[in-house]
Amino acid sequence: LAKGQKRLDDLTKKAAELEAFNSPELKDRFTVLDSAVPSEKDIAGFLLGIQRIANEASVSVGLINVAPGLVSSVSATSKASLTNEPVTAKVTIKGTFPAIRDFISKSVKARRLIKIEGLSLSGTVAQKADQPISIALSVSIYYQPLPTSLGVISAPLQDFTAEEEELYQKIKNYTYYSYFQAGALPDLVQSGGVI
Repeated sequence: LAKGQKRLDDLTKKAAELEAFNSPELKDRFTVLDSAVPSEKDIAGFLLGIQRIANEASVSVGLINVAPGLVSSVSATSKASLTNEPVTAKVTIKGTFPAIRDFISKSVKARRLIKIEGLSLSGTVAQKADQPISIALSVSIYYQPLPTSLGVISAPLQDFTAEEEELYQKIKNYTYYSYFQAGALPDLVQSGGVI
């Protein structure tokens, strides 16, 4: 009876803590963190992000080789195949040296977590800073599958540490490139149709 009462007290305390959570804030936090380290491989989001960064940095994207491994959904795979090994990609871009430097800077400060593992420079006129050069970047793209178990139901809730809160605020302020921006329609498009 004493063990049951202790378990009931723990569960009652946990239920009160869960009810006290600000649900919209938790949802916003999850959305920010999932955009930084998605729960799925999201290769399309990576490609979109690379293209948007390239547009802002004024470089052109050439060939992108991606080795995604298994791409089926979590429910369609066996437990043995669920890993969070980073996806590797090779991205070829072309532009002036300052534009390429801007591209790399924006890439490492984007919200989507990637790591540039190496680069290969080519171009016959690479000595001149204002001439286009081509560069191939070896990139690791990170993701983290959602947990399959939430642990012991009576275990206490873990709070964000000060370090985790600081990292969250930093991630939140990074630019998120892997989505379509909604914007106003051009002036040429009227309610009656295209002019």
